[in-house]
Amino acid sequence: MATVKRRKPQKERKEEVIPVRASAEQKRMLTEKAKHRGLGLSTWLLNLGMSAPDRPTGSES
Repeated sequence: MATVKRRKPQKERKEEVIPVRASAEQKRMLTEKAKHRGLGLSTWLLNLGMSAPDRPTGSES
């Protein structure tokens, strides 16, 4: 019996897209790191960015 895939409720869906430029080698390396954690690339990058400590204003490099 086939399973029907249902979409998440609208308030739970992520609709924004953040384009990132990377070389094929960089993408491969990032994908491997994500896979090592058992995550997809997008999920891993989002978790990484959300857990990064905030820096005081003016310290951007």
